[in-house]
Amino acid sequence: MPDFHRPIAVAYLDVDLVSSTKTCLRFLYPQLEPGGSIFSQDAHLPLIIDLLRNEAFWRDEVGIAPPLIDGLGTHKLVRITKPSNARLVPDLRQ
Repeated sequence: MPDFHRPIAVAYLDVDLVSSTKTCLRFLYPQLEPGGSIFSQDAHLPLIIDLLRNEAFWRDEVGIAPPLIDGLGTHKLVRITKPSNARLVPDLRQ
């Protein structure tokens, strides 16, 4: 995933593991277009809930303030939305 540098409008995660969820979010969220969403169907798992609520993970590993996560703590499927006013990460491969 470190070599993936394309804009994403929507992503769907079904990975079950905290380590895999971390990897996906670290590399996919920065590529998410403003207003785009990442859905995770693993938000019923206690360790995934803990990760998604972890401000240090978002700040230190993703580089953002914790995003809006619809359904966290109440639904299996959650939606992580990038604010519409966020900017895209530039393509550094040039």
